[in-house]
Amino acid sequence: MKVLNDIKLLDSMLLDFDKVNELYKPVWFWEEAGSRITNEIKKHKYIEFGDVRRSYFSSDIDYYLQYKYCSKHLDFDKIKIVVELGSGSGKQVEIIKKENPKICFLLFDIPPQLYICEQYLKNVFGDCIIGYETSKRLNELPSKHEGKIFILPAFKFPMIENIEVDLFWNSSSFQEMHIDCVSNYLNYVNKSAKYVFLNEVMQGKKPRDIVYNKITLQDYINFLINFDLLDLSPSWSIEHNYFDDFCNLFKPYSNYLYKWLIMRKKGNSCSLWKSKLDAI
Repeated sequence: MKVLNDIKLLDSMLLDFDKVNELYKPVWFWEEAGSRITNEIKKHKYIEFGDVRRSYFSSDIDYYLQYKYCSKHLDFDKIKIVVELGSGSGKQVEIIKKENPKICFLLFDIPPQLYICEQYLKNVFGDCIIGYETSKRLNELPSKHEGKIFILPAFKFPMIENIEVDLFWNSSSFQEMHIDCVSNYLNYVNKSAKYVFLNEVMQGKKPRDIVYNKITLQDYINFLINFDLLDLSPSWSIEHNYFDDFCNLFKPYSNYLYKWLIMRKKGNSCSLWKSKLDAI
């Protein structure tokens, strides 16, 4: 792949948007018609919800780029259920749901982080949030779940085993876990998900504290034994120094440490798949 072959070039320079578009055919398009997110950013540079307003940050663009990478390959109009493990403050879900309001999200994390996530998303989306106090008592997904966001503790993760999950999402949290924890979570993903998106340091982060094992790309492939690897690409981010002027001078860069990855369940129909890609 040209992107992988030219990774050293990408590491050594910052490219403006036109140059990146010419050389590497990036998977996001600022001028995409009908994109609420890009219109909000370019026209207003802030997010409004109720009486609250906050500025867009460069991290919001990073979340948007991850979504655009997936939407380049997957048809989000056909996705009904997304599971995110390690949902953080909920900003990734905010981006996806604004573009795809009918998707149901199951968000798993530790309770302190879920409190922040729930409060933030309630301010953005209101009554469609099924909060922690209600969700933690669930053993199965309610029949009327379209467009809902369920705030769930990590210990409820086994419930996804009996749910038809269209897309499982994890960004930058598996690499912080012990390898046995990752194996346990992915055991359930193996049984329930059709597609998997990961954004991780694929050669493994330096072991520290209680994380004794580096988790590598090969580990993910071994744990997701029911899946085929369809695409592996260097992740992209916006250069923070240029964020304030990104409407006129957009400077993305590739982080060779992090990789975006998409996997598909073996034997699964390609109804969600937009393009035919060779397995890497």
